[in-house]
Amino acid sequence: MPLLYTPDGSFGPPRSISNFVGGLGGNNGGGPLPSVMGGYAPATYLGQGQAGVQVIGVNPGSTVALGLLTCAGVVLASTNPNDPPRAWVYHAPSGSLTNNDVANALAALGNVNANDVVAVYAHPNPSDQYYVADATVLVNNGVPNGQVVEIESLPGVIFGINNLGQIFAA
Repeated sequence: MPLLYTPDGSFGPPRSISNFVGGLGGNNGGGPLPSVMGGYAPATYLGQGQAGVQVIGVNPGSTVALGLLTCAGVVLASTNPNDPPRAWVYHAPSGSLTNNDVANALAALGNVNANDVVAVYAHPNPSDQYYVADATVLVNNGVPNGQVVEIESLPGVIFGINNLGQIFAA
């Protein structure tokens, strides 16, 4: 089962996806949501069912799932320094995540080993059995249990990652 993170209604400093996931130490948690100081433009906005790759590097930019009402924004990245520096972002319609979506993510990241992946599955509603089941698809496809975080109750409709590997909500 994925770890659960419950926001406290505030926004905190930027955090890399690996720092955010690793900072939970394999336990459920809560607190401020990471935000990006100074905005996140230029951005690639993803609508329902769309996926994109964000290159991690010096060129400014971000890739975000936009319009999350019942949907989930899903971000995966490899922590293996030998893998290409990129993240996969998906706007999961109604939170739905399939085995095929995870296979596409791993391929888009450079055919990485799922064991090296960290993932965040974020949505604007309280966690329920359906969101948990969809987030668990990541675990069922080889992403280690302690490396998948479900963020419930996003205060806004945007979730994504920037070129510095920092996840954020808005």
